[in-house]
Amino acid sequence: MAKQTMEVETWQLPGANEVEVPVFTVGEGPGLVMLHGGGTSSTEYMRLAGKFSPKFTVHVYNRRGRPGAGPMQDGDTVDTDVEDLAAVMQATGSTRVFAHSGGGFIAFQAARTLPISHLGTYDAAIAVKGTDMPKGYLGDFQKALDDGDIITAMTIVATAANPDETPKNMPVWLQRSMTGLFLKTVYGQRMKDLIHTFRPEIGRILDNEEAASFYSNIAAKVLLGTGSHSSKYFGQTCDALMDVLPLGQRLTVPNARHNTANSAPERLVQPYIDFFGE
Repeated sequence: MAKQTMEVETWQLPGANEVEVPVFTVGEGPGLVMLHGGGTSSTEYMRLAGKFSPKFTVHVYNRRGRPGAGPMQDGDTVDTDVEDLAAVMQATGSTRVFAHSGGGFIAFQAARTLPISHLGTYDAAIAVKGTDMPKGYLGDFQKALDDGDIITAMTIVATAANPDETPKNMPVWLQRSMTGLFLKTVYGQRMKDLIHTFRPEIGRILDNEEAASFYSNIAAKVLLGTGSHSSKYFGQTCDALMDVLPLGQRLTVPNARHNTANSAPERLVQPYIDFFGE
């Protein structure tokens, strides 16, 4: 049997300050907006969108600095990100939001004010006081970037953002070698092209560190997911938020790592489909 091609509608709308936001829509059913993580774009999430598409109309949009989107600007803040999300929600009539990694930070900020009914996150990168979120590496990252040393810059980000996924005691030379090989892949090349987005987006997350209670006014149903093999601070963040969210649910996806969201296995997808269908 021939493999069916997923039909994707591509369109644009004005976000904050009239900056263009490209949206990719697939599926049918209630609207669901999907926020991609840092260093990626909608491309890495279309497989996941396709898994949701039999039950939901999924709208994946490119955040600023990605292909087709407006450029990142010096005056951009987390409020800019929230306004872009609000524009997509309003244009599509969606109240459900799925967010991965750095997208989870934006979604949680937005859920404090926007009419989100269901918020599902996977390995949300939110700076919550009392957790072990990595800090203090952006200076070294920027120096390597300024020196034109892309391999070192990417190695710093990869090992800092996912410290427990890096094999223990791996020598630096081997980490760099693995990064160099990764950058030769299609996925690695796309991430290299987006390396300029890392510092501003990670900086916003770290600059907005708050106690978990900051999010206690979120009225949405929330599913906080992590991978069983993801770095520990993601789980710490979810546990801290569970203590303050009135409608929070917790999920640990078995045999899953941080980027398992992109490969979209059924063990990850089905719990979110069930949740968004409630």
